[in-house]
Amino acid sequence: MQTREETINYCLKLENTYKDFPFKDKNWTLIRHKENKKVFAWIFNRDDHIWINLKCEAGWLDFYRQNYPSIVPAFHHMLQLV
Repeated sequence: MQTREETINYCLKLENTYKDFPFKDKNWTLIRHKENKKVFAWIFNRDDHIWINLKCEAGWLDFYRQNYPSIVPAFHHMLQLV
């Protein structure tokens, strides 16, 4: 994924998802589950990169960090697409 739209479209390929723009700042796109409306991805631009804050099960955090150097800790764990 190289662009914001590619990132959003990838997330929307997951079952029962939709995009949302709940903030006045249109830099943020949220991807939610249709059934419970919970957010699992926050997509935004920062420092000329696309960032994704992802929710995931705590047991997977170490796996992702060890296998993908672009995953860095944050309040919500962020994946930087370069």
